[in-house]
Amino acid sequence: MAASTNRNKGSNFELTFTILKRVVRTLMDGKMPPDDTIMHNFIDCLKRNGFSPEDVIKTELDSFANSVVNGYNQYDPSIVSFAINIQGWLVEDPAFYCTFSQNVTEAFSRVCRDTKSGNMCETVILTSLFDCFIPLSKHKGGMKWIVHEGMVLAGLKLLNSCPSIFLEKTIIDFICCVVEQLGCTSVECIPIFENIQSDLDTLVKQKTTRPFAAASLKLLEKLCINKPALQTNLLTSHSCTINSLFTLLFQPYNKNSEAVVRIIGDVFKQWSQNIDHIETNIMESFISQTENTLSDLVTGGNIEQAQKLAACCLNIKPDSKLYIKCCQLHQEPVYWMFGVNKDLNLLSEVVVRSIMKDRSRCISIISQALDSNVLPVTVVIKILRCTLIPGEHIDGTLTSYVLNNTKIQRKCLEYLIKANNTTITDKDGICIKEEHTAPVCQVLLDLYKNDESYSMISSLCGELMIKHLPYIIYDDNMSQDLSDIIQHHLSAVKWEHRDNTVELVGKIVHTYKDNFNMVEWLMKCRLPNLIWFSLKDNESYVRASAVASLFMITQCSQLFDNLKDATSLTEDDVLMEIINMVKTDTEAFARRSAMKFLFEFFKSKSATSERQSLDIIPWVVVECIALALKDFDWEVKIAGLKFVLAIFTNLILDQSLGKDSADLHMVESCNLDRNLTYITNILCYQNFYDILIGTLDDCDNTVCEKSLHVFTEIQSVLNTLIHGFKKSTLYVDESCCSKLSKEKDEPSSYKKMKYCNCPSRDDNARRMNTSLENSDRQLYASNGSNDNTDQYYCDKVKDKDSSNSNDDVNKCSCYNEKRMCNNRRETYVSDTLKKIAHIDLTVYKKRLNHDEDTVTKLLSISDDILSYTTTLCDGKEKISDCY
Repeated sequence: MAASTNRNKGSNFELTFTILKRVVRTLMDGKMPPDDTIMHNFIDCLKRNGFSPEDVIKTELDSFANSVVNGYNQYDPSIVSFAINIQGWLVEDPAFYCTFSQNVTEAFSRVCRDTKSGNMCETVILTSLFDCFIPLSKHKGGMKWIVHEGMVLAGLKLLNSCPSIFLEKTIIDFICCVVEQLGCTSVECIPIFENIQSDLDTLVKQKTTRPFAAASLKLLEKLCINKPALQTNLLTSHSCTINSLFTLLFQPYNKNSEAVVRIIGDVFKQWSQNIDHIETNIMESFISQTENTLSDLVTGGNIEQAQKLAACCLNIKPDSKLYIKCCQLHQEPVYWMFGVNKDLNLLSEVVVRSIMKDRSRCISIISQALDSNVLPVTVVIKILRCTLIPGEHIDGTLTSYVLNNTKIQRKCLEYLIKANNTTITDKDGICIKEEHTAPVCQVLLDLYKNDESYSMISSLCGELMIKHLPYIIYDDNMSQDLSDIIQHHLSAVKWEHRDNTVELVGKIVHTYKDNFNMVEWLMKCRLPNLIWFSLKDNESYVRASAVASLFMITQCSQLFDNLKDATSLTEDDVLMEIINMVKTDTEAFARRSAMKFLFEFFKSKSATSERQSLDIIPWVVVECIALALKDFDWEVKIAGLKFVLAIFTNLILDQSLGKDSADLHMVESCNLDRNLTYITNILCYQNFYDILIGTLDDCDNTVCEKSLHVFTEIQSVLNTLIHGFKKSTLYVDESCCSKLSKEKDEPSSYKKMKYCNCPSRDDNARRMNTSLENSDRQLYASNGSNDNTDQYYCDKVKDKDSSNSNDDVNKCSCYNEKRMCNNRRETYVSDTLKKIAHIDLTVYKKRLNHDEDTVTKLLSISDDILSYTTTLCDGKEKISDCY
């Protein structure tokens, strides 16, 4: 058992049992914490502690629950509810059920009797009671007891006049569980459907309706979801129920009608996916009944209700009579309103004109027609254009309804986006064809230029415009219009417009960076320059979007070169701007985007650069990562940890940043030595090691989890390295020359430059040399040398210039000094790497693993419960501290 496992780990279960007994006795005295959440957490911890039935008996929890439930009217309802929840836990686990089921059912008997007689009215107790019946019903004996006690009928009785939505939901879940266990055709379930039918009959006769759906409809809807067997039974054996459902559709539209539409729609959906599960003649009868209902609703002028029913029937075969009728029901009123076709088959002109008099009805019918996806693209374009300018042959009243109507605009754009992604379809006219491209592009430009449009509308316009951009820039007029609109929006007053436009430019670059004509157009419009200036925007969301778009520009060499030429910038200037954003930007959103830029930039650079990996990451970026790890925003920290993992694992493996894996034994020893030393210097750079370790103790669990993952991955690589390679001389040789063990009589020319402080090959190398020299000086001083560390390098080389006669001696002495330096550096590097490899992560894993710490949590919650009524541990310590 889990309990014995915990004991083997040293957990003091005897203390736990003692404390739990104190909690039980406190509750028996009628003292209950005012916060119910504490008690729910208490039960959750009990479930996770892995108690055996014997452990439960020791804690006296079972006897407490039985005693309270038997005498429930003597206790506070919250204590009774807690006791019932304890009993539900005792019958939920099969291992507990055999031991406690008899006592639990006996204790429940009195509560059940009072519930059936109506004497039990406490909602909190009833909710807990039926919630406990759900696990109890999953056992054969428990189900038999529930049926015998008549609790299904009692639940149905409560459901008809339920005072609480929580109790209603619990009873519905309980009844669904019973039907699932017994089967919808069982004798025990007959009363359930009879009660539903009786309640539906009552709803049909009611002249007024409640603002929420009836419980019986909610129950029937949940029973029908993904249960073909129940639907078959409903259609074959409960025709009265089906008739009542269709009758409810003729009432004024309300939540009951919505539930009925969902039930009917689910029947059609299941039938279309599995035609064989319902007999053909039965389904044909159901379809015929649906058609008749649609016709009656249309005749009665209830077009909105008819459209909702028609929308749920569009899952059937496109060539069926019902499908054609449903399409016509959505198309005819829209065609008539917008002058597409004045011929009416299903509807009468009187009905349509009555709709035109009511703005809300008119907008509702147009919206439902657009949602149905049965309107041709040409009609949708016309509707969208009518929201911008008054349309020809359109009633002035309708124009006032749809002009600048954002709901209609959004529906039209969503329709066109979906149609744009459709290549093959059985439904005529719902894909954008070549002849539709020009009018679509023109209406998009007209809509996009509107300064007063909502952010969501401009965002949808941009999403659709990207698909048709090659056509737009091919047309000179459209190309110039789009260029002017983008430049105008980048300086708009509303920050939402600026943000959407910056994002749009980034998406265009990402999509068409390999398209020569598109790149030329972007440079002609000076868009890379404008994105660069957007980094200084006053709104953080715009700055963050500008950083993301700037990264896209850096991935296109033509655009990046154009930006650098136009602004007299260098690559380092761009990087420093992003780094400064990480350091100084006051908004976390922008700092996150900047860290993502740096990671993705160096990831792509290391994949394409011919230089060695350690030349890719400048020290100023290492400093930036250290700042990110100390950021107040957890997502910035996560980005920093992701960067650290990429640098460490991929430098050790000598591969591009972001690659998944490599064979460690394929790494050249020369490169390995160099990279390990480089990593060590990163760890020592401005307390980077301490900052990195600190993320394991972060206040945010997400950061701790990521940090634990980072250290686990690094340890895995380092441990493989330590056991897979022999000890080698670790020093940096950036020219990848031979190791010191294969020394020649003369140091190489590059070594002379390094040791004699001569100019090195590039800035990265100079920074690297300076860092290593500082580390060597510190090591030299820490080893007890009283010499001036500034004279650590090349004292004898300097003497060589003044005394040619001692040249050979000076060379030899200098060279021996360097060997001593390398030995010290080797020890330093090895110790630092081993320190990481041997960090004990067990403590941090346990802290994040809820299952390992449940005893302490249980005691802590017990402490909270008891502190409400008693003084603990002589008033000096908490129980959890004692533990």
